[in-house]
Amino acid sequence: MIGVSWHTVVFPTTRITEVTTKTIQLANDSDTAMHVIGINFYGDSNSGGNFVISSVKVNAAPASTGSVTIPPKGVLEIAISYAPSNLTSSAGANEATLSGSEVSALQAYGVALGGEAKRAIHEALIVVAYDKPAGYANIKVVGVAVPGPNGEVSAPPLGGGGECMPSGNTACFTGTFSIHLPGLMSGPPLEVPMHGAIPIKIEGSAAEIDMNEFPPILIPLKGNGPGEPLEGKPVEAITIIISGEPDTSAKGSFDGSTLKLSGVNLRVRVDLGELTYDDITPNLATAVDFCVRDLVLDTLVPFDGTNITFGTETTLSQNPSGNNLFDSFLANAKVVVKFTGRLLLP
Repeated sequence: MIGVSWHTVVFPTTRITEVTTKTIQLANDSDTAMHVIGINFYGDSNSGGNFVISSVKVNAAPASTGSVTIPPKGVLEIAISYAPSNLTSSAGANEATLSGSEVSALQAYGVALGGEAKRAIHEALIVVAYDKPAGYANIKVVGVAVPGPNGEVSAPPLGGGGECMPSGNTACFTGTFSIHLPGLMSGPPLEVPMHGAIPIKIEGSAAEIDMNEFPPILIPLKGNGPGEPLEGKPVEAITIIISGEPDTSAKGSFDGSTLKLSGVNLRVRVDLGELTYDDITPNLATAVDFCVRDLVLDTLVPFDGTNITFGTETTLSQNPSGNNLFDSFLANAKVVVKFTGRLLLP
């Protein structure tokens, strides 16, 4: 019998809008395999959504939060991310709820418990349930949140308003989108925050994005004077909208470190003037509306348990949009795109 064991993971002080990740190892010291039937938060202990189970590995190989076999002398690794959502302490969480070792650990991270500084204590409980042999490993996670680098007291919704929460076989990517169109844009690549999260279906080593769920990306370009984004162009302002081509999907693999997807089809719309996200509708009529198909997204910076960067490069055709004005500087243009942000695994 494995019985019941208790563990505590204490995170360093973390600012709102930022993420810290720690990994706990549960070793199988026996000469027989152990089997886990589930790894999840207990009840509503993580109702504030401050903690995320970022990844699960057995002997450094990716595993799931469901059925997991740990071979003899093997090690189960659970990476947990702390991304505080606000400065409201978890119910019942205060200095009195912390053990002496937890207080010492927090003080080692520079947390002045009992002080007047604005901060919150967040707690949650993760349960690892075994059926062979039967038992539970309880992991108490404790974090202290302080205001963000710009004084933020609450984090924006995942992906800036996206409807994606990691669960089941769905992971969520949220971050920034960078694009460089040397034939159209002067200056360095333009980076914009994504308006929503990208849901990524992960089953085993297979990965897939339903392009219907790819959030629209709004890229405003203003000014055609010297040094401005549209320098020398016959227009003063345009808006580029990038979204997924409806009813298509991109498929590939994720090995716990690198993500590679083929068949990425992007819909590109361009209109004169400045648009907002409120203007984007499925039937929005724009000056340019075309698709760039069969792109391959590949990892540029491997996943570290929290963050990942991936992107692609392509060259447009001679007449990509069918609009003479825009094709005059889009023809044969090289396009470089990059996604940088955090990947939250189920």
